[in-house]
Amino acid sequence: MKKTNGTKGAIFKRIVAGSLSIIATMLLALPGQVTAGDTAQTVAFTLPTGDVSYGVAPIDVQATATSGNAVFLFVSGPAYVDRNGKVAITGTGTVNVAGLVLGDTTYAQAWNVTSIEIKKAPLVVTADDKTKVYGAGNPALTVSYSGFVNGDTASSLSTQPVLATAATSASGAGSVAITFSTNAADAKLNYNLTQNDGTLTITKAPLTIAAVNQTRTYGDENPDTGSVNGLRLREYHDIGGTKVSDLTGNAKYPAGFDKQAVADYFEWPQTGDINTKPGGIGDNYGIELAGYITPTETAEYQFWISADDGAELWLSTDDDPANLVKIANEPQWNGTRNYPTGDRRGNADAYEITVTAVAADSAANDAAATALATATTADTAAKAAAAAAKVTSDASKAIWDGLQAIADEVDPTQAVKDDATAKSAAVTAAATALTNSQAARTIAATALSDAKTADTAALNVVVDKTSLYYTALSGGDDTAIAAALTAYQTAVTAWEATSATVAAKKTALEAADADVAAKQTAKTAADTASAAADKLANATAATADEIAAAAAAKTTYDTDAAVTATKDATAATAATALTNAQATYDAAVAAALAAIATEIATEINAKTANSNKSTASASAGVITLTAAEADTVITVAASAGNGGSDTGLSAVAATTTASTNSVAQVSTITLSGRVETGDSITVNVDGERKENASPFITLTAGQSYYVKGLMKEGGGGDNFAVTWVKKGAAAPAADALPIPGSVLTPASTIDYTYTGFVLDDDASDLTKSPSGTVDITKTTGVGEYNITIGGAESSNYEITHTNAKVTVGPATLTVTGDSKEVFETEALPELTFTYSGFLNGDTASTNIVTTASSVSTAADNSVPGDYPIVTSGAVAVNYTIKNVDGVMKIKTVTKPKVTGLSVSTNNPLEGDNVTYTVTATGDLIVYKWYKGNQLVQTGGTTYTLNDVSVSDSSRIQVFAENFKGKSRKLSSLKIKERLNQVFLVVGANSKPVQGANSIKIREYHDIGGGAVSDLTGNAKYPNSPDAVKSASKFESETNIRDNYGLEASGFLHPTKTGDYTFYLATDDGGEVWLSTDEDPANAVKIAQETSWRGVRDYDQAGDADGGEAKSAKIALEAGKKYSIKVLMKEGGGGDNMALAWSFGDEAAPADGAEPIGGEFLSQNGSNDNHPDYVKDDQLKKVLEGQGYEVIYVGPNYPVNSAIDA
Repeated sequence: MKKTNGTKGAIFKRIVAGSLSIIATMLLALPGQVTAGDTAQTVAFTLPTGDVSYGVAPIDVQATATSGNAVFLFVSGPAYVDRNGKVAITGTGTVNVAGLVLGDTTYAQAWNVTSIEIKKAPLVVTADDKTKVYGAGNPALTVSYSGFVNGDTASSLSTQPVLATAATSASGAGSVAITFSTNAADAKLNYNLTQNDGTLTITKAPLTIAAVNQTRTYGDENPDTGSVNGLRLREYHDIGGTKVSDLTGNAKYPAGFDKQAVADYFEWPQTGDINTKPGGIGDNYGIELAGYITPTETAEYQFWISADDGAELWLSTDDDPANLVKIANEPQWNGTRNYPTGDRRGNADAYEITVTAVAADSAANDAAATALATATTADTAAKAAAAAAKVTSDASKAIWDGLQAIADEVDPTQAVKDDATAKSAAVTAAATALTNSQAARTIAATALSDAKTADTAALNVVVDKTSLYYTALSGGDDTAIAAALTAYQTAVTAWEATSATVAAKKTALEAADADVAAKQTAKTAADTASAAADKLANATAATADEIAAAAAAKTTYDTDAAVTATKDATAATAATALTNAQATYDAAVAAALAAIATEIATEINAKTANSNKSTASASAGVITLTAAEADTVITVAASAGNGGSDTGLSAVAATTTASTNSVAQVSTITLSGRVETGDSITVNVDGERKENASPFITLTAGQSYYVKGLMKEGGGGDNFAVTWVKKGAAAPAADALPIPGSVLTPASTIDYTYTGFVLDDDASDLTKSPSGTVDITKTTGVGEYNITIGGAESSNYEITHTNAKVTVGPATLTVTGDSKEVFETEALPELTFTYSGFLNGDTASTNIVTTASSVSTAADNSVPGDYPIVTSGAVAVNYTIKNVDGVMKIKTVTKPKVTGLSVSTNNPLEGDNVTYTVTATGDLIVYKWYKGNQLVQTGGTTYTLNDVSVSDSSRIQVFAENFKGKSRKLSSLKIKERLNQVFLVVGANSKPVQGANSIKIREYHDIGGGAVSDLTGNAKYPNSPDAVKSASKFESETNIRDNYGLEASGFLHPTKTGDYTFYLATDDGGEVWLSTDEDPANAVKIAQETSWRGVRDYDQAGDADGGEAKSAKIALEAGKKYSIKVLMKEGGGGDNMALAWSFGDEAAPADGAEPIGGEFLSQNGSNDNHPDYVKDDQLKKVLEGQGYEVIYVGPNYPVNSAIDA
């Protein structure tokens, strides 16, 4: 009979899990079964030894019966009986094998069951190793399998493995693991899975670094020698704009410079003398100063820059340019070496950061809040259901207890009677409790009705206020709209309050209803218990019905108790779910705060990357800001904006560690509350250091640090200077000297091109920058020389270095014909020429000039005009010759004309020396002097008679002659007898008034800025001037210094009554203050200059710089004195001050016109001298007119020796 697992097997499978003892009975029903005999027989199996794993070949269990009869095989579990009668394994687990031998006339039917444990087959899943080049995308990730059996493939797995790697195109060269982000899974449990990670090997990308060919000029200093002090200068011409980005963003930068040189110190332009401030050199250009700074002392240094226009200063942490960090910048412009002023300079750290939550930021919060609300509701419901079930079970237990007590008693005892009394009292108490509960429920119902009425009224108010608000909107009155909106918002708030009251009252009524139900249940239970107790008390023995009733009551109680247990379990599950939901919600809130804190900290660090003023870190919802420097105060503020329904978000800033001279400030911002979409956090950080000053940076003596300065000039002035101070020293004053060349070494002139960078990499990503040598000096001759490079390193690139050439071209040697000039008819002078441009000590006599220049001219001395003096033919080693013509000027001789004859004294006395001086026009003049008709002198423009006497009186004439004619001038010489000296004795009042005919000028030095407020706001003003001077007209000295201010004050004395207009010219700012009288307290500002004007450059039309440098017409009275004051503030560049005026409708003073004269001015309120002095002065002039020498003698004059004698 064929062994099969057909119907019999199916039957076995169904029953094997149940009772194997009935299998024989069921097998007897098989077709062909005969009556069995009585002889016992057994079934035996031969099973495999050792472990049996999935994938094993079909197993021959060798089932035999002791009778020798055929054994039928049946299997259950992951197997079947194949056509060869073997057990074929289809999975893992327990395979039950049953062997059945039927009975016959001799043997009784017998069966046996055994089992085989099928273990999992081993399956190894291996991530395949991959290779890619740095910068390339990741290759497709694949897996390999080892161990599939039974024809299984990867598709046999219930979950396919998914590979992942942390590598990206930006991952550096090296090895990165290939891991399983999703593990393979076998739901059939046929395999014991082992997963092996793979490796993604990232190889270096090829990179070629090539030196750029250079062209230099003979004589250029070579910064690459290492023995030159200063910085490498590169100029980039014809680039517009005033920002550094206009330079660095231009195609010329960095290798396309127009000029390369060495700056002797940290400044450009420069004069070559560090003690002399430079002037500008041009517009629309940029510069780069680069090299190494090597301090001689270990200290903390602060760098300061001053520039016009924008500039930046970068410093490396070592000698590698790849590590450059921007440490200071000039945002707009300032004057030459004007480091300290705050104008146009902001703080190094002053910024605002706002982070606003979007849906993604609050998604976890929102989901957790919803889940928490759901869990809270479920917990409340479960607790209520459990409580209700307990009330029911407690009641049924009370009933059962009562009935059981009846069933248990045979004779009423005193205890039974007492219990009946107690149960009766309990009924009374329960009735009272029910009555009270029903009364409370009535009150709750009334309260709910009242709350609903109030809620309806509040809603009607909202409707009404909404209508009024839209009416106000249509009216367009902002005040009405605002009032209506406020009323609407107030109504909504009131409605929300009444709605909340309704909800609360409804809850209270539901609680009251529940309490009534509970009290009713309790009273019913009490009634039942009392009745039962009363029955016991009045019965002597339990009847069969009473015993049956107690049993029924117990059944009811057991049912209710089971329900209560179920409800309690449900409530416990709900409580656990609530606890978990609360924990999830708290974690989501904390995570959202931490994410925002991290984002803010990241933005703060990005903001301060160039100034290193402070660094930020985030931990949970706390942001910590740490100042990079001690003794530096940082102001930190934070605020929260609530955009959602939850208004609990907050941000609190605090200083946890105050700044001292040795301790850096630490501040914190603590975030709290739930983050919702639309919520925002705003952080303000404000440092005290100006942006043109770096933080203090520790530099080590002898260590070289790469430094780079960039400046972009648009138009106007141009300058760039860097100075430094050690910590503890005062900030640099205006005009402080730049950093000297003694601590500076120029950067290499070698530029590089890079071929092969991937992603956004550039030279800054190299771990070591390339370096090279240029083996020339400034004395190296014209030719081509090697630029040798190497040394670049990178973990991500395989680098190839390519050398270049430097071509030294000839310098320019200029040969200039020396210009000459002669008058017509004069012989031509010898022709000469001059060399200019020799370098390195070369001269024409050092064999540099191999062929001397020739010089020639075609000039004709008989024909006036300009003729070229031509040089040519010069040849010089290392130079290209530039010939520049000179000019031979043949001048036309002009006929003479005597234009004047002056005499040294108009009233000569005997004994005097008298000198005549002639002036004339014309060329090649010969002068002839005659006294009377006698020729006394030929030549010379002066003729002197010494120690004259009365007899020398005569006619003096002079002739001017040349070959084109002559001219004459006459004079009469009359000698008078000498009179005696006159000593004029004067009184005490015969002296000039002090301060008359002048104005007082007070100067205040070393004050930065160009605005008058910079002067008046300084502690020096007005009582501590650095210099006090007098001026004989309303004008100051010009171009005397930078960074100072002045006050010119005194009194104005008009000589005519009428309207006056005042004109102010100052550089920089200026103001004119004029009083209505002599009291300075009544002065008002009548004109001002807000920019600058040149020397005596008046604004006649009153339309420049705002039209304020010209006053309105001001009425002044003759003979009245007026207090007047002019203030001027100079920043840098030129400096001047002048005040002019015009009277009535007179024309405005022309540019260059004299300012107000001293005759209208006084320092002390008077320019009128005493009458005695006026009379004495008039007498002195009369006597002097008569030939007397007048000498004052008096209290105010020294005693004359002649009188003493």
